[in-house]
Amino acid sequence: MKSQATASVDVPPKESSALVEPKDSPHPHIRSFALRRGRFTQGQRRAFDQLLPVFGIPYTKAPIDLVRAFNRDAPTVFEIGCGMGETTVAIARSRPDLNFLGAEVFAAGVGALLKSVEQHEVTNVRIVYHDAVEVVRDMIAPGSLAGIHIFFPDPWPKK
Repeated sequence: MKSQATASVDVPPKESSALVEPKDSPHPHIRSFALRRGRFTQGQRRAFDQLLPVFGIPYTKAPIDLVRAFNRDAPTVFEIGCGMGETTVAIARSRPDLNFLGAEVFAAGVGALLKSVEQHEVTNVRIVYHDAVEVVRDMIAPGSLAGIHIFFPDPWPKK
């Protein structure tokens, strides 16, 4: 295994339009996270910039065509809050018969997940860099998922 540089770069995440409160909505938006400034390692930043266009699915207000997104027809498991992606990649490697779709709002976590996807040559993972509440509401068609994973729902206290 090659050793990776561990230097980190303090860079604010590229702001996704999904991470901004909607101003024209008649209903209050449920925020399932507290957005804070992240720290990217150089490897995470490279993976985010280069691999998000390959393995990312842009947020839209339309259901995802899962067959097209994964280039195959397989049951899909949705993971809310992939974090740094260690569990996502481990499960995806152990279950190549399933597709894994993650939603994550922290850019460094998305970068880490994508770096691991590349390192392990995982082909059955896709990521939406967006708020899971909106992804579920707008992008997941009823009856389209085989399961949902929520492993660590951000348990520490926030403001």
